Amino acid sequence: QSPIDLPAANAAVMSAGSKISESLYRYGSCKKFEGMVTDNTWKVDGLAQCGSASINFNLNGQELTLGQFHLHAPSENTLDGKSYDAEAHFVYFDGATPVAVIGVFLSANSGNPDNAFLAQFWDHFDNKEHTLE
Repeated sequence: QSPIDLPAANAAVMSAGSKISESLYRYGSCKKFEGMVTDNTWKVDGLAQCGSASINFNLNGQELTLGQFHLHAPSENTLDGKSYDAEAHFVYFDGATPVAVIGVFLSANSGNPDNAFLAQFWDHFDNKEHTLE
């Protein structure tokens, strides 16, 4: 995988009420994860090991399960040559095989520096298993 420059005309724009949300499904509640620091990213792994609980993505009729997500800061890819403050990759699996990645560009907002979703993971990137409260 190499960093790529996405043409804006070919990128799906996610916003409140976007169509992609119609393909995402959550079953049960999983609060276990493993937070890791790798050579170039922060990674939350082990999400596919939650028994019957999962976050799924329906891709052309194929049900995929979220196995991990990781962050790159600054963004690994660009949009029409523009780099972003960070980029999140949500990696979906078919069994043990990674099949699809949803990439989300992130921009820092000095007026609201905390992200409630990401904040629950920040203190847990220590290569150990954790349970969210």
